[in-house]
Amino acid sequence: MFQSRKFVLSVLGTAAIACAVLFGQSRVAHAERDDNGLLCVMDVVVETRNQAGLVVSRETYQKEFALRAGETYSDDFSTRFRFKFFDASHQKVDGVSTIAVNWFADVTVFNSVDFNTSVTLSNGQKSGKSEGNHNFYTSNSSTRTTYSLTCVEN
Repeated sequence: MFQSRKFVLSVLGTAAIACAVLFGQSRVAHAERDDNGLLCVMDVVVETRNQAGLVVSRETYQKEFALRAGETYSDDFSTRFRFKFFDASHQKVDGVSTIAVNWFADVTVFNSVDFNTSVTLSNGQKSGKSEGNHNFYTSNSSTRTTYSLTCVEN
């Protein structure tokens, strides 16, 4: 009699755990269906100029990507001679969506460009933008990086 009770309790316990797991997955799946995510575009231009001000190299990068909350996106656009990476992540906390990105490119023999930026959508915002630029000077050249990250709700 004791063995059969133990077996029944074991089966009931396993069934309860299975129901909890299934209910939890159902809630996650429902939340994912409700989150259409964000559609984003990353634009980057890196120009290197000589002492005379003439452009000696120009690198452009444009990537469109879509992310739902909790997802990440990575693009390895390296070449045989240069390391180049783009990474993005989307976090949503209390209805506030944040897309955070990191862009890295080995642009010349001795120089690389690396920056982070983010766009946060809160208070019912449907779109947002982050943009910036950076200048780097050496004794015989300069490098200017401009970027923009634009995101809209899908």
